[in-house]
Amino acid sequence: MFAQHLREVWDHFTQPPSFTCPEISEGTFITTMSPCPRHRDTAADLCDQLAAQVLDGIGVFESGEVGDEMLGKLRVPDIMVSAREAVPVLAVEVVSPPNPRTNYGDKTRDYPAMGIPYYLILDPRDGTWTYQREIGKRDGAPAYENR
Repeated sequence: MFAQHLREVWDHFTQPPSFTCPEISEGTFITTMSPCPRHRDTAADLCDQLAAQVLDGIGVFESGEVGDEMLGKLRVPDIMVSAREAVPVLAVEVVSPPNPRTNYGDKTRDYPAMGIPYYLILDPRDGTWTYQREIGKRDGAPAYENR
């Protein structure tokens, strides 16, 4: 019931200037500052590269929402790859300097719980990337088994 209430708030939320679209996780309504130009440029460049490589019927979307009402989770990946109206096959996040824990921790927990089989984290701070795949179980919860 609480998650449903958060979703109703999300549906009617007016995003303040300079803030991102809010997300919901662990019973919390999360909103952050809009990404810097470097973050947006990195996401746009990767989106173009992925769009040139996907199969027909698969789309590459910037900042689309993905959620699971039963889990009370709603996330807005920087990029997601999916067939329309389907659970994404890939979520991509570009790390923002103020909140790397969100990408490496919170979303690494939320995405496999929502059934997203692949998760890519790009970290412009040091030029690295982390690719996670194969959903299994860890401590009784869905988790990526390979990294």
